[in-house]
Amino acid sequence: SGLVAVYSTVPAHAALFRDFINPNIWWIGWVVWILEALTAASFILGLFTRLGAFLGLLQAINLYIGLAAAPFEAPWFYSQMAIIELIFFCVPPGRTLGIDAWLRSRFAEGKDSRLARILNWVT
Repeated sequence: SGLVAVYSTVPAHAALFRDFINPNIWWIGWVVWILEALTAASFILGLFTRLGAFLGLLQAINLYIGLAAAPFEAPWFYSQMAIIELIFFCVPPGRTLGIDAWLRSRFAEGKDSRLARILNWVT
């Protein structure tokens, strides 16, 4: 987070890291770790994969904005991460072998329900 505060390509992004995230890193670090673990678990289990891809896409964009201009970093890596997450968001995995395949059949039964439509969308 120190590199992002210095090398971010967007001044408001650098200010956010410098003034809010860095002083509160003790709890924000846990939030980031939990979001990364949820993203990984989503893909491994095939559970709510579209939601996991969205979280991963946000993280990849954040890394690209913050670290693309940093020395000794590979900006192509962060853009590649964002593209892969975008593909998983648009064409979600887990609909064949994952838990999402089982859930989607259950949500289809109650497709008139708003909750069923929301859960169907995040799978």
